[in-house]
Amino acid sequence: ERVNCPSCARALQVPSPCFGSGYVIEGYVIEQWLGNGAMGEVHLARQTAMNRNIAIKIMPFNTTTNEEDRQRFVREVQTLAKLNHPAIVSAISAGEFSEGAYLAMTYIDGHTIEDIILKNGPLSEKEALRYCETVADALKYAWETQEVLHRDIKPSNIMIDNDGKVHLMDMGIAKSMSSD
Repeated sequence: ERVNCPSCARALQVPSPCFGSGYVIEGYVIEQWLGNGAMGEVHLARQTAMNRNIAIKIMPFNTTTNEEDRQRFVREVQTLAKLNHPAIVSAISAGEFSEGAYLAMTYIDGHTIEDIILKNGPLSEKEALRYCETVADALKYAWETQEVLHRDIKPSNIMIDNDGKVHLMDMGIAKSMSSD
């Protein structure tokens, strides 16, 4: 659900009440809602066996979930699992549980380029080129090793971690030319 902020009137996504803090999925304990995407919700969670933070994308099964949505989610999981590059968020595990499907990924502690621009204004040319160079290298790797096209490059899908490193996220509409 989207609502307008009472202070600034900006449209905001309201987190689902289904998977709140403390909810457990296959050894991952949800700690905090991070955002929503086309394929579901993303939460910060704790992987109990490894005692580490991860990001977990959850596609809830509900009355609007169809087989095409499920297959798209599975394709995202399988595409991400094939990629091993320092600038691409890594898959940790995936599966289904009683209320949906999940994809556990590396948690990136930082901000999206979209958030950085909204907070600080446009990036400097040097900074933008540095980010673009890293993203281009990641895209080149994805194509040359797995023939994967991301197809959704935008500021909200590129994170900069607290050390200034670039991370490409969200393979939700990526296309694997070798398997599709």
